[in-house]
Amino acid sequence: MRFLFFFLCLFCASAYSQDIHLLSKALKKLSHSSRFNESLQRANFEIQAEALSSINNLLSGPSVQQFSAVNEFLANIGSLNLTESCQKDVVFWLGSFAAFFTNQSNSKTDNQFALQQLDAFGKPPADLLQFESQWMGSWEECLSVKAPKNAQYKTKYCWTQIVSPLNVLLIPSAQCDSAIMPANTATCMPATCSESEIVTLLNQINSKFHVCSAQCRESDPPPRDGAFWAVSAILILVSALVILGSFVDYFIVRDQKHKDFNTSMRLLLAFSMYTNGAEILNTKTREGQIDVVHCIRFFSMIWVMAAHSFSLSFMTGYDNMLSAIDALKYFFNLLILNGFYSVDSFFFLSGLLLTYLFFKEATPKRVKSPVTWILFYFHRFLRLTPPYMMFIGFYVAYLKHFTIGPTELQEDAMMENCQDNWWTNILYINNLVHDKKMCYSITWYLAADMQMYVFSPILLIALFINHWIGLAVGVGILAISTGANYGTFYKYHFYPTMIYLPTVMAEDKESDMSDFARLNYFAAWIRCLPYVVGMLTGYYLRKFQNKRVKIHPLLALAGWGMAFACAFGCVFGIFDYYNGADWSVLARASYNNFSRLGWSLSLAFVVIACQKGFAGPIKNVMSLKIFTPLGRLTYCAYLTHYFIVYVYLSMRRNPLHFVSVFENYVHTAVPCIVISYLFALLWSLMFEVPFGKLEKMVIEGLLGKESTKQRRSYDVKDANGVAPAEPIDLEAKNAWSIPRPTVRL
Repeated sequence: MRFLFFFLCLFCASAYSQDIHLLSKALKKLSHSSRFNESLQRANFEIQAEALSSINNLLSGPSVQQFSAVNEFLANIGSLNLTESCQKDVVFWLGSFAAFFTNQSNSKTDNQFALQQLDAFGKPPADLLQFESQWMGSWEECLSVKAPKNAQYKTKYCWTQIVSPLNVLLIPSAQCDSAIMPANTATCMPATCSESEIVTLLNQINSKFHVCSAQCRESDPPPRDGAFWAVSAILILVSALVILGSFVDYFIVRDQKHKDFNTSMRLLLAFSMYTNGAEILNTKTREGQIDVVHCIRFFSMIWVMAAHSFSLSFMTGYDNMLSAIDALKYFFNLLILNGFYSVDSFFFLSGLLLTYLFFKEATPKRVKSPVTWILFYFHRFLRLTPPYMMFIGFYVAYLKHFTIGPTELQEDAMMENCQDNWWTNILYINNLVHDKKMCYSITWYLAADMQMYVFSPILLIALFINHWIGLAVGVGILAISTGANYGTFYKYHFYPTMIYLPTVMAEDKESDMSDFARLNYFAAWIRCLPYVVGMLTGYYLRKFQNKRVKIHPLLALAGWGMAFACAFGCVFGIFDYYNGADWSVLARASYNNFSRLGWSLSLAFVVIACQKGFAGPIKNVMSLKIFTPLGRLTYCAYLTHYFIVYVYLSMRRNPLHFVSVFENYVHTAVPCIVISYLFALLWSLMFEVPFGKLEKMVIEGLLGKESTKQRRSYDVKDANGVAPAEPIDLEAKNAWSIPRPTVRL
């Protein structure tokens, strides 16, 4: 029997799990046991012995007893309560497999498909003690199975989740809900069998290892549902407007200003790729502009992409998982693994740009005007929402069409989350409501940033009344947020960051990482420290923009040294905790609180130093013109990058093998960064810039052009950490240097 089901009986030690925390908790318990390594070795010896025995049987050829076992299984298959079609195909497959080994040459030709089907199963790899993640088998081989005698016979590729040999040997009573790590292995089964029937069959084949579930991958393109056609219609319509607007702009409008045309023409020209592309790529700077913002925004975005590339690779599953976990032991790997401060950089920039733009021409009359505050929120919502919600629609409609293949990530659950909870995204409350089933998980940042923006007038008005009152209010907000964070740490015993692998678990008392996400990582009232520091920094820069700051070079150098040391400590200060140091709740809470505050203060010094002239060559580098268009594309790059990384990883046909964090960066992050920015350029040209112009036209229609010009200083819709910091030059199309026709058409 082992000969026939060799690849079905030997399952691996690890797999992708949708909840890594379950893995962490189990490994923690095992790691505290002095017999853990001994148990692993014993498990490995038994697995190897079983594998060698099966291989010997395979090499020595089938025996009479083995075929008798096949016949016995087929004789009892009626007791499994399978559907007629499934039972018929299983009998056909196994009967053909047995017939393949007869001495008749025509039997080998007619029944070779049965061996091909079995060959497509996942096979035992090396590195079992590395918690090998997935036995992927062969997607193409499984789907290409054809039975010469039965044209109707088809197969399908399925992932089965089982209690692995390590579970059975370490915890003999382990079941699906108590397994150390449920393991995934690929199977190639008759297409007529349902997922529940596949589970029944595999459990009957070998009861030693319990099969928990099966999930089959669709071999045919997914159906084009209503969402697909609706989103496609919008994309076609917008694409047509872009093409037509670009044609009219390039061949007919020529060098005339768009504002001189009637409303219909302006609506069309708002979609001109020719003008919009020039505006995005324009590198001109304005007097008083904070030049280094684009550089900070771009490198923060690169940091986000690198961290997400590694985290998604880890969640997908390496075939040497322990080596990936050991990456925390290497000091400089924390530069990517502890990349959570990239988001704090975005929060800092949001607050910085908000106050810097708001106080440009603030007057008592305008601050007291209800119209000012209506526009304050109206601008913001219309500035961010069109490209955001359109991408959510694109994500829901097209993701499953880009991920056809063997790799099973989480798209079914993610699509269900979006179908049920998309409304929380459009209201920017997805970090508060149904946060465990969030649609497009990275959008928690947009929700938190919007919530900070909604309450920002508290500090804006205080600063407008008096800078000392504003400073007191700002410090008060920082104190309240810090105190609330300490309280949640003491109540829930949180880890200091979102990295919660077994090597960093210091206490026997467990904490739920979903609570950490909801009450700390996603929480606007906790994450607002960089935002408030950014607001105070922006206010200072605006208030004292015309005052020169004279500082001794040695003092400036000391300031840079302190800022660098502070930022360095924020990123790498947790190294000993990741390597087993026992941190108290107080230490973990203090790190979580003050590392974010320290990071923002370091950024504040960098911005002030560059703006006030004591940054030396650092400002020259950070103000390079190349960062301007890259910074403008950051918002759309943020929206699209997670989708790109996800699709990129889903295209693989073999398990990922961890070599190093740098290797992951080169082979996964870099390609995804390039593709994401190209996609971001397209998305910005289609949705961000055109709808921004349409929003401006709506405001002009409601208030009139003159009124709109007077309130231009309150156009703070761009005050977002991942969005452009200033209005794009509407007359920048001349930057293209593309010759136009000399005559009108």
